[in-house]
Amino acid sequence: MSEPGTARPLLPERWSRTTVTLPANRNRPDDDQAMLALAIEWIPRGGPKEEDIRARFGFGPMPFWHRICYLLTRPNWLQLLNTATITELQAQAMTQFNPPRRVT
Repeated sequence: MSEPGTARPLLPERWSRTTVTLPANRNRPDDDQAMLALAIEWIPRGGPKEEDIRARFGFGPMPFWHRICYLLTRPNWLQLLNTATITELQAQAMTQFNPPRRVT
C-alpha cells in the first residue's frame, strides 16, 4: 500500500482519470476511497468477489455496491473518475442488484 498523498496508478489511464490513491485530503473517508479502489481494481474481472469484500470491509456485496452507487452520485468523487469508469462501475452494480435469471 502506498502512503497517503502519493500517486500510484492501479489501472490503465482509460479506467482512472489520474490515480486511485488520492491526495491526502481528509475530506474523503478512507473506507470510501478503499471501496472505490477495490471496485476499480476489479473492473476488468467483473467486480470484486464476495470473499474479498467481506475480508476487507466486513460486510457482503449488497452494502458494498449500494455504497459504490452512492459514491458515484457525489461530485467530489465524480470529478476524480472518467466517464468509462463510472459507466462500468454502474453496470457492475446493476448486475449485482439484478443477477441474470436462470431459465429452466
